[in-house]
Amino acid sequence: MVEPVLHEGAWWFQRPDGVWLRFNETRGQWEPPPPQAPVTAAVLPGGVSPESPPAVAAAAAKAVPAYRPLRSPATVVYVLAGIVLVCTAAAIISGFFEVSLLGRIADGEAVTQSEANANDVRVAIISVLQALAYLGTGIAFIIWFYRAHVNLWALGAAEVRHGSGWAIGAWFIPFFNLVRPKSMANDVWKASDPELPAPVGIERWSKVALPTFLAIWWAVWVLANIGNSVAAVLAVGDDPETLKSSSEVTLVSDGLTLLGGVLLIMVVRSITARQQARHAKVSGGAQPA
Repeated sequence: MVEPVLHEGAWWFQRPDGVWLRFNETRGQWEPPPPQAPVTAAVLPGGVSPESPPAVAAAAAKAVPAYRPLRSPATVVYVLAGIVLVCTAAAIISGFFEVSLLGRIADGEAVTQSEANANDVRVAIISVLQALAYLGTGIAFIIWFYRAHVNLWALGAAEVRHGSGWAIGAWFIPFFNLVRPKSMANDVWKASDPELPAPVGIERWSKVALPTFLAIWWAVWVLANIGNSVAAVLAVGDDPETLKSSSEVTLVSDGLTLLGGVLLIMVVRSITARQQARHAKVSGGAQPA
């Protein structure tokens, strides 16, 4: 018997006697196709027919993407997210000093030029470091996210709701990036459940419950981005009160980013562990290097 073959949303495998069986999602068992729809080269991947030799069937099975471990990209995310947390903590401390300085100016107190210049230089340096850390973490996370979604096929998902390309592209489409990535994260969590049978259809894996921290992580990420946008608009003003308000909103946004960074690590670590456990089950206990 060759390895199961995924074709047009259904799983197939060939018995030693050459008969092809299709997995029935409703009954949860392997069955021969109905007589009115015989298995021919026209319906099996790679032109495989019931008479095809095992070597041809095995070649067709390679069409299913191989499982790729998440540990390496996850480790990169952990390191870069940790840098984000350090930079954000520094930004929060700096933000309190800036709010205090702007408050003094708004109240009419005298502020020396050296104080103002020192504040501007400090804020600029931290902002650049934050931006670089955000960029690196974003790239690393998207690489991890894409691989996690592609892995669903190798982990026994007979079908998924969205193409894996959206795990990359969805982040760059305004407004769309507020819903599609979270939808795909939900699918990755559910279809990676180690307790599910393999293969498993969307009717079954879509019923897996989601953890609360996944929803909190996404809500915090959205709110932090909204806060950054509001702060950027307020920063256009030139009066001390408006600039102070901008700094205060930035402080709140940074606080949310700090929480979001911790939750991001939790999400990546949890899904990585789930996929590793599911792969061990699907592959009969083999652990990838």
